[in-house]
Amino acid sequence: MGWFWIGERPKRITWYAMCFAFIGGFFSGIFGFFASAVTGAGLSVFISDFLIILWMGIFGIGIGIVLVTWGATYMPAAEVSILVLVESVLGPIWPWLLLGEAMTFSEIMGGLLILGSVTTSAFFSTHQT
Repeated sequence: MGWFWIGERPKRITWYAMCFAFIGGFFSGIFGFFASAVTGAGLSVFISDFLIILWMGIFGIGIGIVLVTWGATYMPAAEVSILVLVESVLGPIWPWLLLGEAMTFSEIMGGLLILGSVTTSAFFSTHQT
């Protein structure tokens, strides 16, 4: 969107990184839809879980938005959008570290895909003009 609104063209490596993050999100949505349909669980959530989600969302997203807004003035818009995905990678890591919850193989692989895209993008962004 930075290209459309402010005429900022992303670097080639940024396009590749965005494509990988998109592919991860697309397949997550497909797998989630089928898992919900097959198990019949639907989208129901316990009230206690909902309150935890609400609490974490207020502070996790609120603090994240403040930091992204602050840091966005120092880098191109396309790169900011990719770096925002790091928050998604760290999402399952906090309960694992703090509460001892186990991560699934798909969570680990998805996180590695996003983290790899962000790392590659950051590496090539600093080495290209």
